[in-house]
Amino acid sequence: RIASIEWSSRETDAARRALCSLQEVAMSQKSEATRLRKFVNSRCSNILEASNTIIQLLSKSNASVLSSAKRKLSTRKRKAVSLIQTETDNIQYLEQELTVAVDRFGQAKSAKKILCANLEVERSRPISLLSEEIRTFISPAPTTQNASDFTFSLLDGSAEIAMKIEPDEKGPNSVELGCFIKDGGVSIKLLQAVLLGNLEKIDGTCGPFPLRDSLASVLLQNQSRSELITDATHLFFRIDSLLKSVKKLEATSFCTVNAEDNGDISLSVAFQKDGALVQFVFLFDNLLGEDWAVAILPSDVKVSIMSNEKDHSAQSDLLCREARSILVKAKPNDPTLLRRILEVSTQM
Repeated sequence: RIASIEWSSRETDAARRALCSLQEVAMSQKSEATRLRKFVNSRCSNILEASNTIIQLLSKSNASVLSSAKRKLSTRKRKAVSLIQTETDNIQYLEQELTVAVDRFGQAKSAKKILCANLEVERSRPISLLSEEIRTFISPAPTTQNASDFTFSLLDGSAEIAMKIEPDEKGPNSVELGCFIKDGGVSIKLLQAVLLGNLEKIDGTCGPFPLRDSLASVLLQNQSRSELITDATHLFFRIDSLLKSVKKLEATSFCTVNAEDNGDISLSVAFQKDGALVQFVFLFDNLLGEDWAVAILPSDVKVSIMSNEKDHSAQSDLLCREARSILVKAKPNDPTLLRRILEVSTQM
């Protein structure tokens, strides 16, 4: 759902802000370490100057100096020793502080490295790829002129779902649903099966057609107007994403939609590759049944490879297992699922 994508974006933003904060801490620690080195150097210079002064004073003194001069020299010597000791203690303290600062700087660098790695993982996660894919799919929906009649556009205007909401003070809102479908290719045929629950020929008419009961019941179970519009937007977006991916496949592959006796729908996608005919068959379980569970994604996939040159049965089984593995792990709102499954054919 869109909420999971927004939550992933928030996690990414939080990681980035934490990384920026650690970078600022690292820079401040580096500046503090530089300041401490300068302070230590200045203190050492003071000690050297004091030592030179004492040595010069002692060298100038001789045996004939007065006792008062000796006492003054002794006093200065004690002060110099005390000053040296104080400066030595300060240097030791600064060394300890510098060591702590270096440790903190190392920890900040390690944390930065970990956060950078996490950001790279976040950028490469499927949810991030899906969010970019969804941005290309999403369109303004629903549209309304009077805050009562709403229209959801599917397949770039090839189909529309109309919703009329009339508030009722005594009970639940009165909601009317209908859809308009233009005659078209395989994607329109599959959309008709999803929205109407049948594959009867439209004969060029656009509608309105009543929305199938299983879809309408999912939407009408909400009491509030905002929940109804939100759930309808999410549901129709998932349907639109799947059908747009089928429409793209029509441009590069031979696609057909067939109804099974048990109410299942099969979508066949066939194309040429390396001199062989590769066929993927996606099965939509009970899509034409009255008790359809509103499962937008296919429930199973089969792969076959046909060629006059050699037997591809083993390779067909391998690709079929790979495709089913992707299907089992897929999210319910993955608009790139069919494309990702078809990409297993690159392993041929």
